[in-house]
Amino acid sequence: MSPSVKQAKGGVGVILCDCAGTLAKRLDFQALAKAIAARKNVATVQMVSRLCDAKGCLRAVKAVAAKKSNRLVLAACEREIFDPALNAALKRVRIQDGLTTSINIREQCAWVHADPTAATRKANALINAAVERAGLLEKIASKRERMNRDVLILGGGMSAMQTALCLTRLGHKVTLASREPDLGCNATRFAEFFGYLDEDSAEAVKAFQQVVTATMEAVRQEARITLLRNAGLRSLSGDVGRFVATLMTGEQVRNVMAGAVVLACGEFEAFPFPAGLAEGVVMDLAGLAQRLRAKQPLPKSVAIFLDLAAEQGRAINALALAAAERLARGRRCRVLLFARHIRVAAWGLEALYRRAREAGVLIMRYKTKPKISATGNRICIEYQDIQVGAVVTESVECVVMADMRLCPGDGLSAPGNLIRRGPGGAAQADSTSSPQADNVWLTATQASRPGLFVVGVARGNSEFREALNDAAAAAAAIQALLASGRVTVPQDAPTVDPDRCVLCLTCLRTCPHGAIRVDVANKTTVVSALACQRCGLCATLCPAVAIQMPRFTDEQMLADIGAEPDVTVFACEHSAWPAATLAGINRTEYSSAVRLIRVPCLGKVDARQVLKALERGAKKVALLGCHRENCRYLVGADHGAKRVERLRRMLTKAGVDGARLKIGHLTEFESGRFLQFVKE
Repeated sequence: MSPSVKQAKGGVGVILCDCAGTLAKRLDFQALAKAIAARKNVATVQMVSRLCDAKGCLRAVKAVAAKKSNRLVLAACEREIFDPALNAALKRVRIQDGLTTSINIREQCAWVHADPTAATRKANALINAAVERAGLLEKIASKRERMNRDVLILGGGMSAMQTALCLTRLGHKVTLASREPDLGCNATRFAEFFGYLDEDSAEAVKAFQQVVTATMEAVRQEARITLLRNAGLRSLSGDVGRFVATLMTGEQVRNVMAGAVVLACGEFEAFPFPAGLAEGVVMDLAGLAQRLRAKQPLPKSVAIFLDLAAEQGRAINALALAAAERLARGRRCRVLLFARHIRVAAWGLEALYRRAREAGVLIMRYKTKPKISATGNRICIEYQDIQVGAVVTESVECVVMADMRLCPGDGLSAPGNLIRRGPGGAAQADSTSSPQADNVWLTATQASRPGLFVVGVARGNSEFREALNDAAAAAAAIQALLASGRVTVPQDAPTVDPDRCVLCLTCLRTCPHGAIRVDVANKTTVVSALACQRCGLCATLCPAVAIQMPRFTDEQMLADIGAEPDVTVFACEHSAWPAATLAGINRTEYSSAVRLIRVPCLGKVDARQVLKALERGAKKVALLGCHRENCRYLVGADHGAKRVERLRRMLTKAGVDGARLKIGHLTEFESGRFLQFVKE
């Protein structure tokens, strides 16, 4: 727990809102006001009819301030409803940020409990806990930070170029760093296979090449774009608004400062060819494109393989289908396309599939890998037909291995590499991780680290037109982030006590947003207020209890539990809390014994807080948050679930029924699921 707890010197002001009198049928406001006013640390209790009304809110806040109280407890509806009026009133009377706390007596009491006595009893318990919390509140300052409006884009393909052009139109200076000696990348390597973009393949390829050429020329001519060729990323440090990237261009080291970084890098490369095949009879799609471009003679029978080395996405499927159609139609080859599945989930791909079949392409689906062997100057393919189950043998002159992956490299060539923080805060390229977690909260272009954006091939399964959409989306997001060049940042990020920090680096390793670095001079870790997303995971995992999170300190969360809890529910404010609010809006009843505690994330719920609730008499304790695979903070729900599993085992060994501890996962719209959890 906190080494020292400071109670407020002045009394606490409490404002009760009866929602224009509509809550008076379920809540006894006179009894509530009398009970609350009797507390020693309460300076005044004010009644208001509509806290969401600016004038009524201002009158109530002024009345509280007149009693020399600068801490407020607001018992009303959901805070988001009255927040605009409240913030304006607080500014008028100069009550600082961080000195108010609110509870929901409408959706969590009056609207969900038919018994007025039970509803009033629960409201009184919630207000008492809030008054206790209010005495522990501390003011939170804000700091005005400068943001660099320049942008660094890693990559030289179409999505990178399109992002750069969009950003320059919005007034940003852009450094475009390409690993290749020229622009274009995949768009120029496979230009012959973009015929699926229109019904007429030949015209589509011609139009595509014209668009690529025009885009490359526009980038070269744009004065606000600094183009770096043969550039490799060596490190990335800093935070959103003030990144510093170290690039290698030949033998020269170059530092580039930027407010945001766009990962648009990555080229497709073929998997290693099967052993035992001669070089002339096996090639990849890039080699096939070169032969077509050079108008070299091609064999009369070709087998194209997909999904041999790994499942391929729709972008590769589109290239393979286009190549098959072109060979069958233009070169009059006998073309066999082997695949586990054909993916056509993009506009124009179904039409391409039909055209390929009409041109004579034979689609061969398989489950087990075909056996490929060389027989003289031909290649023998033995596979099991999944339709009839028979083993079929085919013989062709040439094999095209269409399977591709994002090539690993120096951090610039592999967009699948997450730029993660290493010791001391510098970022290191990791060849095994992805820059964009598979999480709905990061769609479409955000990376887990604030200020990093992912577009095009870097996102993995990205079709050409969607890559261009990514570019526009990323540019719009960056403009919203950096437009003014300044940002006001509340100083409510977790703080590290240097006297307690032992530099175990647990916080640095586990932070899902790369917001923590090492302060070598002071031998402690530091949390960036700009990059931190306020999940509180670091504060919970710190073994030395050296980290506290303003608004959700250990002592404040213990105060939230109350003196006599019954059924305590720690509710994530991004999922379970709004689901409970929705249940209240629907007037769905549940037991008045259920008390919700709002937390930023399940990752912030400490084992000590759970045990304290049980110690104070809670019959059951539940942690309700996001689904583990779609946590708002990526990993918080998973940490919460694992913590519950460990606590259950510990309680069972201690002779306490582990079933008293529950874990649940839901979204903000799943009010029915919330009710199912709290009614169990």
